[in-house]
Amino acid sequence: MKHELKFLDYTGTWPCACYGTLTFSVDGTVYEWDSSLSSGGRVRFDDNWCEHVEQGDWSVEFPEDCNFDSELKEAITEMVNDNVDPGCCGGCV
Repeated sequence: MKHELKFLDYTGTWPCACYGTLTFSVDGTVYEWDSSLSSGGRVRFDDNWCEHVEQGDWSVEFPEDCNFDSELKEAITEMVNDNVDPGCCGGCV
């Protein structure tokens, strides 16, 4: 089943871009979650202890009581990645 998704807002910002309030609608119903996003990026250090920060796509950590099917969750994750800049946790470096 194809759903109408609309990204409305995400409040996460650097250095904690992975935590914020995600607001979006599915078929006209608005959802607002205090959400955690997991970054596909990473931070690593080379042999000289210089940090290298790589940004990546986000995965959405859905609330336990969320009853969206896997297809809808995948579409929401894609919508988030289309609207939120790729990231990597930056507060730890």
